[in-house]
Amino acid sequence: DLFDSLPDGIRARVELLVANPPYLSASEMDDLPPDVRREPAGAFVSGAQGLDVISRIATNATPWLAPGAVMLVEVSEFHAARAASLFAGFDVEVRTDVFGKARFLVAHSRVE
Repeated sequence: DLFDSLPDGIRARVELLVANPPYLSASEMDDLPPDVRREPAGAFVSGAQGLDVISRIATNATPWLAPGAVMLVEVSEFHAARAASLFAGFDVEVRTDVFGKARFLVAHSRVE
C-alpha cells in the first residue's frame, strides 16, 4: 500500500512528503481530453468523490513524519477544500497553480 515500501527505520523521520495521487471522481474523468482518457483510470480516479487516496495519505502519514514535516499533495481544484479538511492535526494551506486554480495542499505537521 502507500506506505508499505518504506522501511520501519525511517518512521518519524520523513521531513518532506510529496504526492501526486489520483484525485478525480469518475465523472471528472469523463471531462478529460481524449488523449488523457486513454491512460488507465486508476492513474486519475480515486473513488466516488476523488478523495480516497488523499484520505489514506492524510490518515496514515503521521507515523512517518518528523516533527515539523511538510506534505505537498496535488488535488483537484473542485474539491481542494474538502481534501484539506481531511488533514486533521495538520496546519493546511490550499495553494494555487500558475492559473490561479486551487491545486495543491501544503500540510505542516505540528511540532509537539
